[in-house]
Amino acid sequence: TVTACSDDDEPELIIEPDPVPTETIGAYILNTGNWGGNDASIQYLDIATGTVSADLYAKANNNALGDLGQDLCLYGSKLYVTVSGSSKIEILDKSCKVLKSISLTNDEGQPITPRYMTAANGAVFFTAYDGCVSRLDTLSMSITGKVAVGSHPEAITNANGKLYVNNSNYKQDGSGKTVSVIDIASFSKIKEIEVALNPYTQCLTGDDGYVYTVSNGNYAGNDKLPEEQWVYQMLQRIDPKTDTMTPLCNATFVANHGNKMYILYNEYYLP
Repeated sequence: TVTACSDDDEPELIIEPDPVPTETIGAYILNTGNWGGNDASIQYLDIATGTVSADLYAKANNNALGDLGQDLCLYGSKLYVTVSGSSKIEILDKSCKVLKSISLTNDEGQPITPRYMTAANGAVFFTAYDGCVSRLDTLSMSITGKVAVGSHPEAITNANGKLYVNNSNYKQDGSGKTVSVIDIASFSKIKEIEVALNPYTQCLTGDDGYVYTVSNGNYAGNDKLPEEQWVYQMLQRIDPKTDTMTPLCNATFVANHGNKMYILYNEYYLP
């Protein structure tokens, strides 16, 4: 048996404090890319530093997002991205690593073009050019239902237990004049609300609980139409309790913050 001792003091045990939690305030940016270029991408804007990241999707997956990134929805711990030209939905973690990719086809196996999204009640709802709104369950990451609404549905929002969907008929002749209303609980269409011509890229729920939708009209100023036939772009408000519509003012694009609506208005042919 061998023993030994030392007069040296034991080194002081240094306990590192728990790291201070950090938080980033910013926004994911979905870049559409070039038509047919297969070069859609996702970046992150750090509000505090004003810096924008490189393509997060390419970094996380070592390939491109696809053709024509259309809409991005952050819900819970996941990102959902509609990629219109590639006819797919990508489900990602917050670093943009793919959790699941869903190819979209109709009953004949033809590709479907997905468009816009909203999220509620544990599901992501998206419009597509098959004329339907589909329900994507966030836990199983699978499509669990589909409701027909109208030709070429575009922007979508949720309010008061219902979905509101712009029906533009854009790819045909832009003659759509309705917003479809879907009951979320039963996932069925319950009515249509008549609005101004060609409701298109914006349908949002304001901080006041009302639904706001922008109709694009027939692109006033087009020399193919006489001036008396021009239909100007219009912002409208829908009360989700009564589903009554009130026209508000000319608008091309709107953003809501608190009790104010910020409006850009610029007719395509009348800059």
